[in-house]
This record gives sequence, structure tokens and C-alpha cells, in this order.
Amino acid sequence: MKRYLTLLICVTLLFSMVSSSMAATVFGGEVDFGYDIHRSLTYGYAKLIADNRINDGLTAHIAFDFDTIEKQGMCDEAWAELYNRYSTVRVGYWHFDVKGDVRVLSPVTISGQTVTAKAEIQQNCQLRIDIPVSEEISLMGFLTQQPAEEEFLYAGGASYEGDIWGAEAIYIKYDSSIGADPAIAVNAYLIPFDSTKAYLHYGLSQDRYGLDGKPDENNPVTERKSAIFGISYDSFDLPVYFRGEVNLYKGLYDDGNTPWGLVIGYKFRNGAKLQYDRYVHPYGVDHNTDIIKLIVCF
Repeated sequence: MKRYLTLLICVTLLFSMVSSSMAATVFGGEVDFGYDIHRSLTYGYAKLIADNRINDGLTAHIAFDFDTIEKQGMCDEAWAELYNRYSTVRVGYWHFDVKGDVRVLSPVTISGQTVTAKAEIQQNCQLRIDIPVSEEISLMGFLTQQPAEEEFLYAGGASYEGDIWGAEAIYIKYDSSIGADPAIAVNAYLIPFDSTKAYLHYGLSQDRYGLDGKPDENNPVTERKSAIFGISYDSFDLPVYFRGEVNLYKGLYDDGNTPWGLVIGYKFRNGAKLQYDRYVHPYGVDHNTDIIKLIVCF
């Protein structure tokens, strides 16, 4: 039933875009071709996006990820956003995350009776409200129902976004007394030079599987932490871009490698990019990735 409801939302948003003025609709997308040097594997990825500004206070968005269509038979994102001077309200489903500027590594896992996500909350019916307090400070509230369950997941936070630095704190609560504890995420960034950003993500969550969510000898509390530090450089004037990240916590793999990753790319003038991704996994060499990508954006 939920799947049919999701499909109905997608179709409704799509028709609202088509029925509106086509001049207000902006189409875009991305096509990737990659080769994993470590595993000698090739892969492809494609995504189509349409944004429609229905009026001055309402925008609709739909995105088709062809992997999602093949595996789940549904679009990747579908939402409508209503905004005015006092608030912004988004309804639909999309990739809600608490990872800040992190793009290479996976932040802390948010867990309940089932694992809800690594770095992102799975797509489901969602509601988000943003309330600006001032030009730099805003408050956020988020609500979604977990897939195949009756419990809800709540999130709330506050953020400061300035020209030189910014920070946000997010509190996440899974609506279940078993196997879940409130999780927190803190993100911060600093822009010391033009086109250069240093950022930090800290996340903490706990799994509790004892009776009524209380730990015991057979069900101790399992903490999941991440403290990711990263640096990125991307200039409009230069074709080369870079991003590097390292997780200062090894998580559950204390005897493994320190997770780190980097992205180095070159931008062509026609919207194409040639990119190299390197990721060192805490499990060991067999789980590392070395990928060369050709990315075409339109």
C-alpha cells in the first residue's frame, strides 16, 4: 500500500509539472561511466531531474535514478516545497542526511529495530520545516515513518551559516524503546581561502537491544561514532578540483585501517568531468576501491 501511495505522489507531482508552464520547468541530469581498478569492474549510472517553479512560493521536484527504477520500480525523489518569508515546508521523499559537507566517507549509522541508513534516511513519506530566525540562524524539524514499520523518526536542529564559518547540531530520535537511542550529529565548516573549505562531522548513536531498550550482560550498549575531517577545493577559475576525508574513529573495526578517501577531478568545458575516487576501508585491502569516472552533467 505504501509503495502504491509513493508512486501516486510521484505521478501527481509529475503531472503538476507538466500542466504548469513549461517555461518554468528546468531539466537536468547526470550520466556516469566508471571502472573499478581494484576489482576490474565497470559500471554505469544515470539520473534525470526536473524542477518546476509553479509560482513564487511553490516548487515541485522529481528525480529518476535508473538504479532505483530497476530495483524498486519507483522514482528516486519526489517532493513539493512551499516557502515564504517565515518558513519553508517540504513534503514528499528525498535523501535526508545529517552528514554536512561529507561526500566521500559514510558517517555514523542511525539504527533502530532495523538499520535505517548509513549517512541518509531511506526514502519514505517525509516532512521537513525550516524556520529562519535571522539571516544566518535557522531552525529545522523533520519527520518520517520508517519503511515497513509503524514507528516514526524525528529530527530537529539549529544551524548558523556565515560567509567564513558555520555550524549545525542535529538531534535524531527513533520512536521505539527497543534497540534505539537518540543520536546526535554536529557539523561545522571553515572557509579560510576562496574556493577552499575545511569541514568536520561528528556523529554518535547507540544500539540497545536489552529488555525495554535497557542494556544487560547479554545485550550491552553498542556505540557508533564518527569524527570525519575533510578539505575540499573547487574553483570556477581552475578546472581541477579536490576533496579528501579521514575518519578519526575506526568504529567497530579497532584492529583495522583508518578509513579515508579522496576525490581528484578535472572539469572539461562541455560539462564533462574526469574523476578518480580512492577509498580505504577499515576491513582491509580487499574492500578498498579505486575508481576512474567519466561524469557528464546536463
